[in-house]
Amino acid sequence: DIDILQLVGGLGSARDTTQVINWMNFIEQDNGQKWKDIVYEQSLKLTSITEANNRIYWQIGNEISSPAYSKTIRYWQGQPFGDGIPYDDFVIPYYVENFLAPTIEAIDLASTDAYGEAGQINICLGSLTNASSNNAQIFLNQLLNYEIVGNNSSSLAGKKVSDLIHIISI
Repeated sequence: DIDILQLVGGLGSARDTTQVINWMNFIEQDNGQKWKDIVYEQSLKLTSITEANNRIYWQIGNEISSPAYSKTIRYWQGQPFGDGIPYDDFVIPYYVENFLAPTIEAIDLASTDAYGEAGQINICLGSLTNASSNNAQIFLNQLLNYEIVGNNSSSLAGKKVSDLIHIISI
């Protein structure tokens, strides 16, 4: 029996400006350490499941291509509260640095501790876009080619998002 934590809010609640802003501030308070501790513990729990080797997948997905998320992140960054922009490349650095990279860093640490090397827990990037339009494809390419600065995940600095993802679900 594995106790898996589910958090209320966060980036998956893009329509709720307060929850997204609280999430971004939560990460920045301690450079994501509390979040990384949670993800690390949850990842280790998954590796303890019998027959878990090479079968663990962690899906990271948020509706970050939505106008609601764009509006919220722009507001959090001090812009006037207005309409959001679908497939807004402005949000990519904030999504990666404040959510994606800290999550992956913690998963990779658990993978190293459980299996002896990072990357053994498969990471699926999903719920981003349907990639049916030119704008969606451009946005996805920009996200995958984003090079991590590492302000909340120093071990991933200089890596591209595409280097860290095993599966992309669109």
